[in-house]
Amino acid sequence: MTRYGHPYGEGRLLEATYRAEAERTRQESIQDRFDRLSERLSDRDET
Repeated sequence: MTRYGHPYGEGRLLEATYRAEAERTRQESIQDRFDRLSERLSDRDET
């Protein structure tokens, strides 16, 4: 245990946090692209 009471070291915790944030950003980017494509397709269907 570290002084923070976490079984991993502070560096590992920071790395895991960084990786999780990067993955969240990637997922949001994919969702944004999907939303834009869906909008374009629905706009095209209406014409």
